[in-house]
Parts: sequence; C-alpha cells; structure tokens
Amino acid sequence: MRKQILLSLLPVIMLQAAHADVRHESFPTELQGVWAPNAEACQSDNTRFTINEKTVQGPKITCAVDYVVERAVPNGTDYSGRGSCSNRSNPDDKSFMNLIIQLHNNGQASIGMTLDSVAEYQHCTSGQ
Repeated sequence: MRKQILLSLLPVIMLQAAHADVRHESFPTELQGVWAPNAEACQSDNTRFTINEKTVQGPKITCAVDYVVERAVPNGTDYSGRGSCSNRSNPDDKSFMNLIIQLHNNGQASIGMTLDSVAEYQHCTSGQ
C-alpha cells in the first residue's frame, strides 16, 4: 500500500523539482555580451547595455550582480539578475536591480527591470 502511494506521488514530486529555481553566482555565458533594441542600436552607447559575468552596464548605470535566479517556464527559461546599481554621473545614487531576461532561440531576448517594462532586445555580434 505504501509503495503504491509513493509511486502515485512520484510524478508530482518530479514535476515540482523540474520547476525549481536554480540560483547562480553570475550570469550564464549565453546571456553575456552586448544587447540592443535593434542592429543599428548595437553601435549606439545611448541604448545598448552589456551583461558580463558579474556586472550589467547601461548608458547611465552600472550594476553589480549578487546572484542570478534561473527558472524553467513553459516556453523556455527565465533569468532574474539581482544586485545593486549606481548612477554613473552620481555614484552616491544607488538603486536595486532585478533584471528580468527571457532568452529566445533566435538571438533575441525579452529584457526589462519589471514585467511591465520588458522589451525585445537582440544579442549584438562583434561585427555590428
């Protein structure tokens, strides 16, 4: 009887484990690099930003990454980079970072600081 109960619960336990969050100390390699809204913006310092292993640098801010949470979702994987930021023109102006990234298969990603601000970005190549 106990064996039957355990066997019946096994799929539920496995499903929960498959949807568990994984915490990383840095951004995975596939997220690192320069991101911009389009190919032309890859050359513009005003709209692009760079994700490195432990930092995110944008036109006006630099953020130090404390950790990155990876979460399996039905259509892929979501990442959430958490850390603290400082304004480049006023280093005393500090803020909290929660950078949300949903990586797509085509070299693009949905990226934003909140779910309401998510926009499409492309991964810039070194030749752009």
